[in-house]
Amino acid sequence: MSTLLFQGDPYLMVRAIPDGGKPPEGNEKFEGYVVDLAKEVAQRVDGIDYIIQTVRDGKWGSQNDDGSWNGMIGELIRAVSSSLFNN
Repeated sequence: MSTLLFQGDPYLMVRAIPDGGKPPEGNEKFEGYVVDLAKEVAQRVDGIDYIIQTVRDGKWGSQNDDGSWNGMIGELIRAVSSSLFNN
């Protein structure tokens, strides 16, 4: 399952890269309340596997002049993500 999130402290933050360290990959790139909640749910419910992704354009979503949507709403409409967690 791909989980679409909107980045914002303290719910979803990008982890700092330690000096001289290797950048975290995958879900480990993120930290915060929603990340902790997703981990806890995945541990308690068998068969849940998830990938965290942030909204690509960083917008909540509004309708464009041509009738299409941008932001989180547009990504959900275009099936970029199969589910939604939001702060």
